Amino acid sequence: GSEEPCCGRAALDLGNRDLFDRMARATVEAVKRSGATRVVCADAECFSTFRAHFPKVADLGVEVLHPVQVLADAVKKRKLKFRKAFSADVAFHDPCNLGRLSEPYAPWDGEIKKVLGQLIVYDPPRPINRGTGGCYDPPRKLLSAVPGIRQREFSRRREYAYCCGGGGGAAAAFPEFAKNTAATRLAEAADRGASVVATACPNCAANLGEASAETGVRVMELYDLLALSL
Repeated sequence: GSEEPCCGRAALDLGNRDLFDRMARATVEAVKRSGATRVVCADAECFSTFRAHFPKVADLGVEVLHPVQVLADAVKKRKLKFRKAFSADVAFHDPCNLGRLSEPYAPWDGEIKKVLGQLIVYDPPRPINRGTGGCYDPPRKLLSAVPGIRQREFSRRREYAYCCGGGGGAAAAFPEFAKNTAATRLAEAADRGASVVATACPNCAANLGEASAETGVRVMELYDLLALSL
């Protein structure tokens, strides 16, 4: 509630690193005071911030999860079962913040050198974030647990997924660009035989939904789709 601080991602995206650092530390301290051993971030952007950026500022020291991971684990343990069929060809759109941007931060301690006066070399070699450590399998496992669903995959998926066009303030600053990007993404889904695109990010659901009527491809929050099968 009112005692829960913002993770500060907007400050980070705007380049105000000092403000972000203060907000990150305040959030970490609030979690530690609570005594929690697990943090579940309902929003993909918060999930990405906790996993990929907080470790640069402070040690959270607890497990960070997204709801798709919690639900997929419940399905695996047979604590959650989907019974009602949802007959459709469904493609999962990987949100940037749930996918490649949520790859956990890999700390590096070394020296940056210049070779021949111009080539930058990291000694020892610095880990490269390629996005492969994002959250990709849990939402797909959830879809596979729903009877009647025929899963389709985008050609650009997982760490190579095409952005919906609505993140980073693009929808507010460049609405036509955001709308055209969403239409391109839904056209890709149609080309792969999908009639429904499911996603697990409110920004993605909102922006893709803007182009839904024009493309004929239905856009659904993954949770809404799962609820129909319970």
